[in-house]
Amino acid sequence: MCKAVPYLQGVSVCASVNTLVVIAVDRYVAICHVMRQRNTKRMARFILLVIWLLSMLLLIPWALFYEHVYIEKDNKTFAVCHEKFPTVAQKKAYFLGVIFLMCYTLPLTLIAICYFKIGYRVWHRDAPGITSSKGVIEKSKIRVVKMLAVVVLLFMISWMPLYIMRLTLDFFPPEDAAVTTIHNLIIPFVQWLGTSNSCMNPLVYCLFSQKIRRRIRAMLCCSKPETRSLYSTRSMYNSALQHSTSTRESSLRLDSCTNGHSSAGHYAGGGSLYHHYRPTRQDSELIRMHRSHLRSTHV
Repeated sequence: MCKAVPYLQGVSVCASVNTLVVIAVDRYVAICHVMRQRNTKRMARFILLVIWLLSMLLLIPWALFYEHVYIEKDNKTFAVCHEKFPTVAQKKAYFLGVIFLMCYTLPLTLIAICYFKIGYRVWHRDAPGITSSKGVIEKSKIRVVKMLAVVVLLFMISWMPLYIMRLTLDFFPPEDAAVTTIHNLIIPFVQWLGTSNSCMNPLVYCLFSQKIRRRIRAMLCCSKPETRSLYSTRSMYNSALQHSTSTRESSLRLDSCTNGHSSAGHYAGGGSLYHHYRPTRQDSELIRMHRSHLRSTHV
């Protein structure tokens, strides 16, 4: 257990942190490179498999060099699970080059870069065809940028105390009394703070996104499928509108070919035929929902 517990803890933390990086990259691609092909479920499973395999490989030294160290205190012997590398230099190099770099510094840098570019893109992008609700759009943009900034800051603040403690113990070891206090009180707290970052992000999304709150409320209240459909994604609106438009155009072409003019009315002038189409009630409802969805942008 002395070797298995630290190893499995390290693997789970490393995989969790790098999964957050993949999520940030996926959001960046989806928002900043809209025309690029999105990842499929098969690709998502492959990426997750690579993340876990890479985490297992990076943490192998912990499975090899953790062992029991026996400490005598007050005529009692205590068995403590301790990280014991062949040399102190190897221990420091592994912590800096693998743990600190691959599990904190590099992930934090990638997440910050992706969310900065997403925030920049959202801030400088205008919703086409919407001019009367500029104040609403600006507030939505500010909310998105704030949410992204909070996600990055929470990741940095949650994990920073743990790595500060590890750097202090490895490179600036305090006195024995202070070491006991650090291991008994401070280390458990900073470990809890770091792992709690995984459950902070959903709370942040609910706090900043009214759309997510509505979806969660709909799921918790077991609403009807037609009610949940109001909270569908933009692609569903676009596909519905595209289908409606293509059906309408096909109907107009058919009527024009069979009757010589459209049943919806026509205007002949300059050798061209102009159709005055009256949208149906279903088309009007789809257009209204689509415009309402655009006003909310991404949040």
